Amino acid sequence: MLFTLAWTTGQTMKLRKRDRQQQILDTFRLTPSVRLGELAHHYKVTKETIRRDIDDLTGQGLLARTYGGAVASFMNYEPELRERTRVNPEGRRRMAQKVVDLISDCTIVMIDTGATTAHVCDRLVATVPKTGEVTLTAITNSLRNATVLGTNPSIRVILCPGNYDDRENAAFGPQTVEFIGRYFVDAVVMSAGGISGANVTDANSEAAAVKRAMLPQGKRRVLVIEKAKFNLPQFEKVCGVDEVTDIVTDEPLAGDVKSALKATKVHVASGTSPA
Repeated sequence: MLFTLAWTTGQTMKLRKRDRQQQILDTFRLTPSVRLGELAHHYKVTKETIRRDIDDLTGQGLLARTYGGAVASFMNYEPELRERTRVNPEGRRRMAQKVVDLISDCTIVMIDTGATTAHVCDRLVATVPKTGEVTLTAITNSLRNATVLGTNPSIRVILCPGNYDDRENAAFGPQTVEFIGRYFVDAVVMSAGGISGANVTDANSEAAAVKRAMLPQGKRRVLVIEKAKFNLPQFEKVCGVDEVTDIVTDEPLAGDVKSALKATKVHVASGTSPA
């Protein structure tokens, strides 16, 4: 499946060319690649119309044509968190449950902001028993994650300070990085924009700095990332793949991709997502 967006039928009809092209561009910002036939079906126009749209966007340097489709040609742009949460919710829920299973023996965790780590926090709230005493401490730079985790009285929440970013509903900056360095935890759970070769990468420099600060603080370092983001280079290196102890993804990886990950454990979240 090349793309899954939560647009309604009414949003795809009678769009002006400029508006349609903007939505097409937003699609590529959410997904590594899209086929022309799927776009034509979605917008209820001909393939020739979509092809002209792609040619226009390619001429502006925003897309790169491929056989039967196109790929995004920018690496330093990422949609807002609220947009990313619409993509692959089923896969994200499965991955979140796998992450929670992996860190079930941990008592202190760090969790960065992200569309999938938000699901991890949802699962922690549902999974950690409400015993009347604190059994899990969670440190996060995400206001959304902190708010959700705080609904379970057995989870102590430490919210990082910093400069608030509305696009990510999270704190970033020097204060955030310095604060993270004060704590040592059982596990770090983070997401990323892509994996390219031996590197974990991200489009957001401030988010990448927070991830780099979190990594050395954890005994276990869990990267949760969709299969679609493999072989997808982003603007800035976060770390080497070998600095991550576990990778959780939503679909089986090709043999050559998996072998490139060397000793890093890969966990595929199969089956159905929890309710």
